[in-house]
Amino acid sequence: MSRFNWDISLTMSKVQLLDIGSNHLTSIGPGTFDYMTNLMHIDMSHNDIQTVDKLTWQKHLVIHIDFSHNNISNIDFLENVHVERLYLRSNPIGNIDFSRFPSIRYARILDISDTGLTTITRENLLPLIDIQHLSLADNDIFVLEPSIFDHMMKLKELDISNNKLTSLDKTMLPSLEKLDQCHFKGNPFHCNCELQWLKKSFDDSSSEGRNVSASCRTPFSTEMSTLSLSRMTCRKPVVTRFAGDNDIYGREPFTILCIAEGDPQPTILVRHPSGSTSQENPQAQNKSSYIYSNQIIYKIDRASQSDSGNYECLAKNIEGPSSRKSLTIDIQRGKRFERKGIAVAAAGTLAGAIVGTFIGTILLCILILFLLYKFVYPRLKKKYPPRRIVSSPRDPDKRTSTLSSNFHKPMLPVPLDEEPDTTYINETTGSQNIPPALPKDRTGVKRWSDASYSKIEVKETDPKEEQTEPNPIYEDLPDGAVYTSPKKIKGLHF
Repeated sequence: MSRFNWDISLTMSKVQLLDIGSNHLTSIGPGTFDYMTNLMHIDMSHNDIQTVDKLTWQKHLVIHIDFSHNNISNIDFLENVHVERLYLRSNPIGNIDFSRFPSIRYARILDISDTGLTTITRENLLPLIDIQHLSLADNDIFVLEPSIFDHMMKLKELDISNNKLTSLDKTMLPSLEKLDQCHFKGNPFHCNCELQWLKKSFDDSSSEGRNVSASCRTPFSTEMSTLSLSRMTCRKPVVTRFAGDNDIYGREPFTILCIAEGDPQPTILVRHPSGSTSQENPQAQNKSSYIYSNQIIYKIDRASQSDSGNYECLAKNIEGPSSRKSLTIDIQRGKRFERKGIAVAAAGTLAGAIVGTFIGTILLCILILFLLYKFVYPRLKKKYPPRRIVSSPRDPDKRTSTLSSNFHKPMLPVPLDEEPDTTYINETTGSQNIPPALPKDRTGVKRWSDASYSKIEVKETDPKEEQTEPNPIYEDLPDGAVYTSPKKIKGLHF
Protein backbone atom coordinates (compact mmCIF):
# COMPACT_ATOMS: atom_id res chain seq x y z
CA MET A 1 0.00 0.00 0.00
CA SER A 2 1.62 3.27 -1.13
CA ARG A 3 -1.18 5.78 -0.39
CA PHE A 4 -3.64 5.97 2.46
CA ASN A 5 -6.81 7.95 1.58
CA TRP A 6 -9.91 6.13 2.62
CA ASP A 7 -13.38 7.26 1.62
CA ILE A 8 -15.33 5.29 4.11
CA SER A 9 -18.71 5.49 5.72
CA LEU A 10 -19.63 6.71 9.14
CA THR A 11 -19.01 3.27 10.60
CA MET A 12 -15.35 4.34 11.11
CA SER A 13 -16.33 7.27 13.30
CA LYS A 14 -15.82 5.20 16.45
CA VAL A 15 -12.17 4.36 15.71
CA GLN A 16 -9.86 5.82 18.37
CA LEU A 17 -6.57 4.02 17.73
CA LEU A 18 -5.19 3.47 14.23
CA ASP A 19 -1.97 1.58 13.58
CA ILE A 20 -0.80 1.70 9.95
CA GLY A 21 2.92 1.38 10.65
CA SER A 22 5.36 -0.65 8.52
CA ASN A 23 3.20 -0.55 5.36
CA HIS A 24 5.53 1.25 2.89
CA LEU A 25 3.24 4.28 2.76
CA THR A 26 4.66 7.21 0.79
CA SER A 27 2.12 10.01 1.39
CA ILE A 28 -0.91 11.05 3.43
CA GLY A 29 -3.57 12.90 1.43
CA PRO A 30 -6.07 15.57 2.48
CA GLY A 31 -9.19 14.45 4.36
CA THR A 32 -7.74 11.02 5.06
CA PHE A 33 -9.10 10.92 8.61
CA ASP A 34 -12.20 13.13 8.23
CA TYR A 35 -14.64 10.32 9.04
CA MET A 36 -12.67 9.22 12.11
CA THR A 37 -14.01 11.90 14.38
CA ASN A 38 -12.99 10.07 17.56
CA LEU A 39 -9.47 9.21 16.42
CA MET A 40 -6.96 9.80 19.22
CA HIS A 41 -3.88 7.66 18.51
CA ILE A 42 -2.25 7.28 15.09
CA ASP A 43 0.85 5.19 14.52
CA MET A 44 2.44 5.71 11.07
CA SER A 45 6.00 4.79 12.01
CA HIS A 46 8.42 2.75 9.88
CA ASN A 47 6.94 3.71 6.52
CA ASP A 48 8.43 5.70 3.64
CA ILE A 49 6.20 8.75 4.01
CA GLN A 50 7.61 11.82 2.29
CA THR A 51 4.65 14.23 2.16
CA VAL A 52 1.74 14.89 4.49
CA ASP A 53 -1.00 17.26 3.34
CA LYS A 54 -1.78 20.31 5.50
CA LEU A 55 -5.54 19.58 5.40
CA THR A 56 -5.14 16.13 6.93
CA TRP A 57 -5.59 17.32 10.53
CA GLN A 58 -7.80 20.39 10.37
CA LYS A 59 -10.81 18.72 12.05
CA HIS A 60 -8.96 16.74 14.71
CA LEU A 61 -7.50 17.19 18.16
CA VAL A 62 -5.25 14.14 18.33
CA ILE A 63 -3.47 12.94 21.44
CA HIS A 64 -0.77 10.80 19.89
CA ILE A 65 0.87 10.95 16.42
CA ASP A 66 3.93 8.86 15.59
CA PHE A 67 5.82 9.67 12.38
CA SER A 68 9.06 8.02 13.50
CA HIS A 69 11.38 6.39 10.95
CA ASN A 70 9.96 7.91 7.77
CA ASN A 71 11.38 10.15 5.05
CA ILE A 72 9.67 13.43 5.95
CA SER A 73 11.67 16.60 5.28
CA ASN A 74 8.87 19.20 5.24
CA ILE A 75 6.82 19.65 8.42
CA ASP A 76 4.45 22.38 7.21
CA PHE A 77 1.58 20.00 7.97
CA LEU A 78 2.08 20.83 11.67
CA GLU A 79 0.34 24.14 11.02
CA ASN A 80 -3.06 22.53 11.67
CA VAL A 81 -2.00 19.82 14.10
CA HIS A 82 -3.28 19.86 17.68
CA VAL A 83 -1.43 17.05 19.38
CA GLU A 84 -0.16 16.19 22.85
CA ARG A 85 2.48 13.60 21.91
CA LEU A 86 4.40 14.08 18.66
CA TYR A 87 7.19 11.74 17.54
CA LEU A 88 9.30 12.80 14.58
CA ARG A 89 12.35 10.68 15.33
CA SER A 90 14.63 9.59 12.45
CA ASN A 91 13.37 11.90 9.70
CA PRO A 92 15.67 14.09 7.52
CA ILE A 93 14.10 17.34 8.67
CA GLY A 94 17.17 19.39 9.59
CA ASN A 95 16.92 22.54 11.71
CA ILE A 96 13.39 23.11 13.00
CA ASP A 97 11.64 26.34 13.90
CA PHE A 98 8.48 25.59 15.89
CA SER A 99 7.68 29.30 16.20
CA ARG A 100 5.90 28.95 12.82
CA PHE A 101 3.39 26.52 14.31
CA PRO A 102 1.44 28.12 17.19
CA SER A 103 -0.78 25.04 17.55
CA ILE A 104 2.23 23.06 18.77
CA ARG A 105 1.76 24.71 22.18
CA TYR A 106 -0.50 21.79 23.14
CA ALA A 107 2.39 19.34 22.93
CA ARG A 108 3.42 17.61 26.15
CA ILE A 109 5.91 15.16 24.63
CA LEU A 110 8.12 16.02 21.66
CA ASP A 111 10.72 13.70 20.16
CA ILE A 112 12.88 15.30 17.45
CA SER A 113 15.89 13.09 17.94
CA ASP A 114 17.97 12.00 14.94
CA THR A 115 16.52 14.67 12.66
CA GLY A 116 19.77 16.36 11.60
CA LEU A 117 19.64 19.30 14.01
CA THR A 118 22.81 21.39 14.18
CA THR A 119 21.50 24.49 15.97
CA ILE A 120 18.52 25.08 18.21
CA THR A 121 17.60 28.34 19.96
CA ARG A 122 15.14 29.54 22.56
CA GLU A 123 13.13 31.28 19.86
CA ASN A 124 12.79 28.02 17.89
CA LEU A 125 11.24 26.32 20.93
CA LEU A 126 9.26 29.30 22.22
CA PRO A 127 5.74 27.85 21.63
CA LEU A 128 6.53 24.79 23.77
CA ILE A 129 5.38 26.28 27.04
CA ASP A 130 3.66 23.10 28.30
CA ILE A 131 6.28 20.61 27.20
CA GLN A 132 7.16 17.95 29.79
CA HIS A 133 9.40 15.59 27.85
CA LEU A 134 11.84 16.85 25.20
CA SER A 135 14.29 14.69 23.26
CA LEU A 136 17.05 16.30 21.17
CA ALA A 137 19.28 13.20 21.17
CA ASP A 138 21.38 11.84 18.29
CA ASN A 139 21.87 15.15 16.50
CA ASP A 140 24.83 17.45 15.76
CA ILE A 141 24.16 20.27 18.22
CA PHE A 142 27.39 22.09 19.15
CA VAL A 143 26.14 24.68 21.61
CA LEU A 144 23.06 25.48 23.68
CA GLU A 145 21.89 28.94 24.61
CA PRO A 146 22.00 29.47 28.37
CA SER A 147 18.31 30.44 28.50
CA ILE A 148 17.01 27.92 25.99
CA PHE A 149 14.89 26.01 28.53
CA ASP A 150 13.91 28.86 30.87
CA HIS A 151 10.35 29.21 29.54
CA MET A 152 9.62 25.47 29.87
CA MET A 153 8.32 25.59 33.40
CA LYS A 154 6.79 22.10 33.23
CA LEU A 155 9.81 20.33 31.74
CA LYS A 156 10.67 17.17 33.68
CA GLU A 157 12.74 15.05 31.31
CA LEU A 158 15.45 16.24 28.91
CA ASP A 159 17.55 14.06 26.62
CA ILE A 160 20.47 15.72 24.79
CA SER A 161 22.67 12.64 24.59
CA ASN A 162 24.92 11.84 21.62
CA ASN A 163 25.38 15.37 20.35
CA LYS A 164 28.58 17.44 20.01
CA LEU A 165 28.44 19.57 23.14
CA THR A 166 31.81 20.29 24.74
CA SER A 167 30.62 22.64 27.50
CA LEU A 168 27.53 24.18 29.08
CA ASP A 169 27.04 27.63 30.50
CA LYS A 170 26.72 27.83 34.25
CA THR A 171 23.57 29.96 33.94
CA MET A 172 21.70 26.82 32.81
CA LEU A 173 21.87 25.41 36.31
CA PRO A 174 18.41 26.62 37.46
CA SER A 175 16.73 25.02 34.44
CA LEU A 176 18.54 21.72 34.95
CA GLU A 177 18.02 21.45 38.70
CA LYS A 178 14.23 21.18 38.31
CA LEU A 179 14.49 18.15 36.01
CA ASP A 180 13.71 14.64 37.14
CA GLN A 181 15.78 13.10 34.35
CA CYS A 182 18.61 14.67 32.40
CA HIS A 183 20.79 12.77 29.93
CA PHE A 184 24.01 14.21 28.45
CA LYS A 185 25.83 10.97 27.67
CA GLY A 186 27.73 10.64 24.41
CA ASN A 187 28.75 14.32 24.24
CA PRO A 188 32.48 15.15 24.05
CA PHE A 189 32.50 17.29 27.20
CA HIS A 190 35.77 18.95 28.17
CA CYS A 191 35.69 18.41 31.90
CA ASN A 192 37.75 21.27 33.30
CA CYS A 193 36.96 23.84 35.97
CA GLU A 194 34.15 25.31 33.84
CA LEU A 195 32.02 22.18 34.38
CA GLN A 196 32.55 21.82 38.08
CA TRP A 197 29.08 23.24 38.65
CA LEU A 198 27.55 20.47 36.50
CA LYS A 199 29.47 17.83 38.42
CA LYS A 200 28.21 19.23 41.74
CA SER A 201 24.66 19.36 40.42
CA PHE A 202 24.83 15.73 39.31
CA ASP A 203 26.20 14.69 42.69
CA ASP A 204 23.35 16.47 44.43
CA SER A 205 20.81 14.95 42.01
CA SER A 206 22.03 11.46 42.80
CA SER A 207 21.52 12.06 46.47
CA GLU A 208 18.00 13.32 45.75
CA GLY A 209 17.13 10.35 43.58
CA ARG A 210 17.15 12.15 40.25
CA ASN A 211 18.43 10.34 37.17
CA VAL A 212 21.23 12.36 35.57
CA SER A 213 24.17 11.24 33.45
CA ALA A 214 27.06 12.74 31.51
CA SER A 215 30.46 11.65 30.23
CA CYS A 216 33.81 13.38 29.68
CA ARG A 217 35.93 13.15 26.56
CA THR A 218 38.84 15.44 27.50
CA PRO A 219 41.16 15.77 29.34
CA PHE A 220 39.96 12.48 30.81
CA SER A 221 37.71 9.96 29.06
CA THR A 222 35.43 8.79 31.83
CA GLU A 223 31.98 9.13 33.34
CA MET A 224 31.51 12.44 35.06
CA SER A 225 30.10 10.71 38.11
CA THR A 226 33.46 8.95 38.70
CA LEU A 227 35.61 12.07 38.20
CA SER A 228 36.69 14.02 41.27
CA LEU A 229 36.42 17.80 41.40
CA SER A 230 40.14 18.14 42.13
CA ARG A 231 40.97 16.84 38.67
CA MET A 232 38.67 19.28 36.89
CA THR A 233 41.13 22.18 36.71
CA CYS A 234 41.99 25.04 34.34
CA ARG A 235 45.28 26.62 33.20
CA LYS A 236 46.22 30.25 32.90
CA PRO A 237 46.88 31.30 29.27
CA VAL A 238 50.41 31.73 27.98
CA VAL A 239 51.43 33.53 24.77
CA THR A 240 53.72 31.09 22.97
CA ARG A 241 54.40 33.05 19.79
CA PHE A 242 54.12 36.65 18.67
CA ALA A 243 55.68 37.50 15.30
CA GLY A 244 55.17 39.78 12.34
CA ASP A 245 56.51 40.63 8.90
CA ASN A 246 59.94 42.20 8.51
CA ASP A 247 61.17 44.79 6.03
CA ILE A 248 57.80 46.55 5.64
CA TYR A 249 57.43 49.53 3.33
CA GLY A 250 54.71 52.12 3.12
CA ARG A 251 51.39 51.27 1.46
CA GLU A 252 52.15 47.55 1.68
CA PRO A 253 50.09 45.00 3.66
CA PHE A 254 51.56 43.18 6.64
CA THR A 255 50.34 40.63 9.18
CA ILE A 256 51.01 39.80 12.81
CA LEU A 257 50.48 36.33 14.31
CA CYS A 258 49.77 35.70 17.97
CA ILE A 259 49.40 32.18 19.43
CA ALA A 260 48.40 31.45 23.03
CA GLU A 261 47.61 28.31 24.98
CA GLY A 262 45.42 27.82 28.01
CA ASP A 263 42.50 25.86 29.46
CA PRO A 264 39.83 26.87 28.74
CA GLN A 265 40.72 28.25 25.33
CA PRO A 266 41.82 31.85 25.86
CA THR A 267 40.51 34.96 24.19
CA ILE A 268 43.37 36.49 22.18
CA LEU A 269 43.70 40.09 21.03
CA VAL A 270 46.37 42.32 19.50
CA ARG A 271 46.84 45.92 20.62
CA HIS A 272 47.83 48.54 18.04
CA PRO A 273 50.42 51.24 18.90
CA SER A 274 47.52 53.73 18.86
CA GLY A 275 45.87 51.83 21.74
CA SER A 276 43.05 50.16 19.78
CA THR A 277 42.68 46.38 19.88
CA SER A 278 41.72 43.77 17.31
CA GLN A 279 38.28 43.51 18.94
CA GLU A 280 37.50 47.21 18.46
CA ASN A 281 36.28 47.94 14.91
CA PRO A 282 38.52 45.31 13.31
CA GLN A 283 37.37 46.32 9.82
CA ALA A 284 38.10 50.02 10.28
CA GLN A 285 41.15 51.73 8.83
CA ASN A 286 42.10 48.79 6.58
CA LYS A 287 42.52 46.52 9.61
CA SER A 288 41.12 43.01 10.00
CA SER A 289 41.57 40.06 12.36
CA TYR A 290 41.01 36.34 11.89
CA ILE A 291 40.65 34.05 14.90
CA TYR A 292 41.39 30.32 14.64
CA SER A 293 41.16 28.18 17.81
CA ASN A 294 44.19 29.31 19.83
CA GLN A 295 45.63 31.96 17.49
CA ILE A 296 44.81 35.29 15.91
CA ILE A 297 46.09 36.82 12.66
CA TYR A 298 46.05 40.62 12.72
CA LYS A 299 46.35 42.20 9.28
CA ILE A 300 46.80 45.76 8.04
CA ASP A 301 46.06 46.08 4.33
CA ARG A 302 47.86 49.38 3.70
CA ALA A 303 50.71 50.24 6.03
CA SER A 304 51.62 53.82 6.90
CA GLN A 305 54.00 55.58 9.27
CA SER A 306 51.25 55.70 11.92
CA ASP A 307 51.36 51.88 12.06
CA SER A 308 54.97 51.91 13.28
CA GLY A 309 55.51 51.25 16.94
CA ASN A 310 55.08 48.68 19.67
CA TYR A 311 52.37 46.00 19.27
CA GLU A 312 51.16 43.82 22.15
CA CYS A 313 49.53 40.37 22.26
CA LEU A 314 47.23 39.53 25.17
CA ALA A 315 45.34 36.35 26.05
CA LYS A 316 42.91 35.75 28.89
CA ASN A 317 40.45 33.17 30.21
CA ILE A 318 38.62 32.59 33.47
CA GLU A 319 41.96 31.97 35.20
CA GLY A 320 43.12 35.51 34.43
CA PRO A 321 45.19 37.41 31.85
CA SER A 322 48.47 36.11 30.51
CA SER A 323 51.84 37.75 30.50
CA ARG A 324 52.00 40.20 27.62
CA LYS A 325 54.36 39.95 24.69
CA SER A 326 55.39 42.91 22.56
CA LEU A 327 56.66 43.35 19.03
CA THR A 328 58.16 46.45 17.40
CA ILE A 329 57.20 47.13 13.80
CA ASP A 330 59.11 49.75 11.78
CA ILE A 331 57.47 50.91 8.57
CA GLN A 332 60.06 52.06 6.01
CA ARG A 333 59.45 55.31 4.14
CA GLY A 334 58.58 55.21 0.46
CA LYS A 335 57.79 52.20 -1.65
CA ARG A 336 59.80 49.04 -1.91
CA PHE A 337 60.24 49.35 -5.67
CA GLU A 338 61.37 52.94 -5.51
CA ARG A 339 64.57 51.75 -3.82
CA LYS A 340 65.07 48.31 -5.19
CA GLY A 341 63.18 48.44 -8.45
CA ILE A 342 66.08 49.79 -10.50
CA ALA A 343 68.44 47.01 -9.44
CA VAL A 344 65.82 44.37 -10.01
CA ALA A 345 64.93 45.77 -13.43
CA ALA A 346 68.60 46.03 -14.43
CA ALA A 347 69.30 42.45 -13.40
CA GLY A 348 66.27 41.27 -15.33
CA THR A 349 67.28 43.24 -18.43
CA LEU A 350 70.86 41.88 -18.36
CA ALA A 351 69.69 38.29 -17.97
CA GLY A 352 67.22 38.75 -20.80
CA ALA A 353 69.90 40.26 -23.05
CA ILE A 354 72.30 37.37 -22.40
CA VAL A 355 69.69 34.73 -23.11
CA GLY A 356 68.43 36.55 -26.19
CA THR A 357 71.96 36.96 -27.62
CA PHE A 358 72.73 33.28 -27.08
CA ILE A 359 69.55 32.11 -28.78
CA GLY A 360 70.03 34.59 -31.67
CA THR A 361 73.61 33.40 -32.24
CA ILE A 362 72.50 29.78 -32.46
CA LEU A 363 69.76 30.62 -34.94
CA LEU A 364 72.17 32.67 -37.10
CA CYS A 365 74.70 29.80 -37.24
CA ILE A 366 71.99 27.38 -38.27
CA LEU A 367 70.89 29.77 -41.04
CA ILE A 368 74.45 30.20 -42.37
CA LEU A 369 75.04 26.43 -42.44
CA PHE A 370 71.78 25.93 -44.28
CA LEU A 371 72.67 28.54 -46.93
CA LEU A 372 76.13 27.03 -47.44
CA TYR A 373 74.71 23.58 -47.87
CA LYS A 374 71.93 24.77 -50.18
CA PHE A 375 73.82 27.08 -52.54
CA VAL A 376 77.64 26.93 -52.10
CA TYR A 377 78.23 23.21 -51.67
CA PRO A 378 76.55 22.14 -54.99
CA ARG A 379 78.75 24.61 -56.94
CA LEU A 380 81.97 23.44 -55.30
CA LYS A 381 81.04 19.84 -55.91
CA LYS A 382 80.45 20.54 -59.58
CA LYS A 383 83.64 22.57 -60.00
CA TYR A 384 85.90 20.19 -58.08
CA PRO A 385 84.69 16.61 -58.62
CA PRO A 386 86.03 13.99 -56.22
CA ARG A 387 89.31 12.19 -57.14
CA ARG A 388 90.90 8.96 -55.97
CA ILE A 389 94.58 8.07 -55.57
CA VAL A 390 95.92 4.88 -57.21
CA SER A 391 99.40 3.40 -57.74
CA SER A 392 100.95 3.49 -61.18
CA PRO A 393 101.20 -0.01 -62.74
CA ARG A 394 104.75 0.76 -63.97
CA ASP A 395 106.04 2.09 -60.67
CA PRO A 396 104.29 0.84 -57.53
CA ASP A 397 105.88 3.57 -55.45
CA LYS A 398 104.57 6.29 -57.71
CA ARG A 399 101.00 7.32 -57.06
CA THR A 400 98.81 9.10 -59.55
CA SER A 401 95.30 10.41 -59.39
CA THR A 402 92.53 9.46 -61.74
CA LEU A 403 89.19 11.05 -62.24
CA SER A 404 86.15 9.50 -60.81
CA SER A 405 85.05 8.60 -64.34
CA ASN A 406 87.91 6.07 -64.54
CA PHE A 407 87.11 4.86 -61.10
CA HIS A 408 83.64 3.75 -62.19
CA LYS A 409 84.88 1.58 -65.13
CA PRO A 410 83.63 -1.99 -64.92
CA MET A 411 86.36 -4.17 -63.42
CA LEU A 412 86.47 -7.77 -62.44
CA PRO A 413 87.38 -8.84 -58.94
CA VAL A 414 90.23 -11.24 -58.39
CA PRO A 415 89.85 -13.81 -55.62
CA LEU A 416 92.27 -13.14 -52.82
CA ASP A 417 92.01 -16.47 -51.00
CA GLU A 418 94.18 -18.62 -53.32
CA GLU A 419 97.52 -18.55 -55.24
CA PRO A 420 97.49 -17.29 -58.86
CA ASP A 421 98.01 -19.81 -61.69
CA THR A 422 98.25 -17.39 -64.63
CA THR A 423 100.93 -15.09 -65.95
CA TYR A 424 100.35 -11.70 -67.53
CA ILE A 425 102.35 -10.97 -70.77
CA ASN A 426 102.95 -7.44 -71.95
CA GLU A 427 102.81 -7.47 -75.77
CA THR A 428 104.72 -4.22 -76.04
CA THR A 429 107.88 -5.50 -74.37
CA GLY A 430 107.25 -9.21 -74.63
CA SER A 431 108.11 -9.67 -71.02
CA GLN A 432 106.19 -11.49 -68.40
CA ASN A 433 105.49 -9.49 -65.33
CA ILE A 434 102.94 -9.26 -62.58
CA PRO A 435 100.76 -6.13 -62.35
CA PRO A 436 101.74 -4.07 -59.37
CA ALA A 437 99.60 -3.97 -56.27
CA LEU A 438 96.97 -1.26 -56.21
CA PRO A 439 95.12 0.22 -53.26
CA LYS A 440 91.55 -0.78 -52.51
CA ASP A 441 88.76 1.29 -53.93
CA ARG A 442 85.63 2.44 -52.12
CA THR A 443 84.06 -1.02 -52.18
CA GLY A 444 87.05 -2.62 -50.46
CA VAL A 445 88.15 -4.64 -53.56
CA LYS A 446 91.58 -4.11 -55.14
CA ARG A 447 91.32 -2.93 -58.73
CA TRP A 448 93.63 -1.43 -61.33
CA SER A 449 93.28 0.23 -64.73
CA ASP A 450 95.91 1.62 -67.02
CA ALA A 451 96.18 2.12 -70.77
CA SER A 452 99.56 0.35 -70.97
CA TYR A 453 97.91 -2.92 -69.97
CA SER A 454 94.94 -2.67 -72.24
CA LYS A 455 96.46 -5.28 -74.64
CA ILE A 456 97.69 -7.76 -72.09
CA GLU A 457 96.75 -11.35 -72.65
CA VAL A 458 96.47 -13.90 -69.94
CA LYS A 459 97.95 -17.24 -70.95
CA GLU A 460 97.83 -20.53 -69.16
CA THR A 461 101.08 -21.62 -67.62
CA ASP A 462 102.55 -25.05 -67.34
CA PRO A 463 101.32 -26.60 -64.11
CA LYS A 464 104.71 -28.36 -63.75
CA GLU A 465 106.53 -25.12 -63.72
CA GLU A 466 106.73 -23.70 -60.28
CA GLN A 467 106.33 -20.05 -59.83
CA THR A 468 109.40 -18.89 -58.00
CA GLU A 469 107.82 -15.79 -56.63
CA PRO A 470 104.06 -16.10 -55.99
CA ASN A 471 101.93 -13.02 -56.35
CA PRO A 472 100.26 -12.45 -52.98
CA ILE A 473 97.89 -9.79 -54.26
CA TYR A 474 95.29 -10.23 -56.96
CA GLU A 475 94.09 -7.30 -58.96
CA ASP A 476 91.27 -6.74 -61.34
CA LEU A 477 91.89 -7.52 -65.00
CA PRO A 478 91.89 -4.52 -67.37
CA ASP A 479 89.41 -3.87 -70.11
CA GLY A 480 90.18 -5.84 -73.32
CA ALA A 481 92.05 -8.66 -71.54
CA VAL A 482 91.87 -12.08 -73.16
CA TYR A 483 91.39 -15.05 -70.91
CA THR A 484 93.17 -18.15 -72.35
CA SER A 485 92.03 -20.43 -69.60
CA PRO A 486 89.09 -18.86 -67.74
CA LYS A 487 88.28 -22.13 -65.98
CA LYS A 488 91.46 -21.86 -63.96
CA ILE A 489 90.51 -18.47 -62.56
CA LYS A 490 88.28 -19.29 -59.64
CA GLY A 491 85.66 -16.92 -58.44
CA LEU A 492 84.76 -15.64 -61.91
CA HIS A 493 81.42 -16.44 -63.45
CA PHE A 494 80.64 -15.74 -67.10
